[in-house]
Amino acid sequence: MESYYGEKAPAVEPVLLSERNKISSKTINAKDEYSFAVASLTISHNVIRRHLSSIIGKAPTVAPANQAAFLKYASFAAWHIKAYLKSSHHLYAALHECTNILPCVSEFEHQLAIAPLDGNDIALAAERLADVLLPHLDRREAAMQAYARSMPVRMFREAQKEMQREIKGSKVGNSYALAMIAAHQSKAEAALFPSSMSKMVGGIVYGKYGLFGCTAS
Repeated sequence: MESYYGEKAPAVEPVLLSERNKISSKTINAKDEYSFAVASLTISHNVIRRHLSSIIGKAPTVAPANQAAFLKYASFAAWHIKAYLKSSHHLYAALHECTNILPCVSEFEHQLAIAPLDGNDIALAAERLADVLLPHLDRREAAMQAYARSMPVRMFREAQKEMQREIKGSKVGNSYALAMIAAHQSKAEAALFPSSMSKMVGGIVYGKYGLFGCTAS
């Protein structure tokens, strides 16, 4: 089997997950640090998938009174995708693998900046972004399941720390970022990787942005 890098994957035991939308403490080995690493990667992808799905579904019908909140909601998706690619490229794939994704992120951001808001154009831009990004996430997951055990655990930890640094150093704000990410996790995912933010505080911070609908199962 070939790895994501186009090289021969080491002969290691694969990390097998159940369906990606059914990750929970019952479906992974809690004592296996590699299973946790692959599950964490998949959950981070699920958050991005659900956020884009919500934007595509809701953008065409956003009421004028909710447009400002929707733009902030959608803008976070663009920031999150860029932060994810930056924080994980050294572990999962070279940055040049993302060259066809970043222009689509820029196009999506451009549509969000156009006034007056055109929900149909935003949805189309989000669809184009999803068309190139989601297969990329699928390939990363397949590769990680195949050869994660050949990689030092410290590399997974560093990728997680890098994402935390991206969040803390961003203009979106640590509390808002954590709340938005948690809002797109399923209950089982949130229980497996609990946020440092309480549900009450998360609800206050996330507040009105929840009206756009999160598609977490």
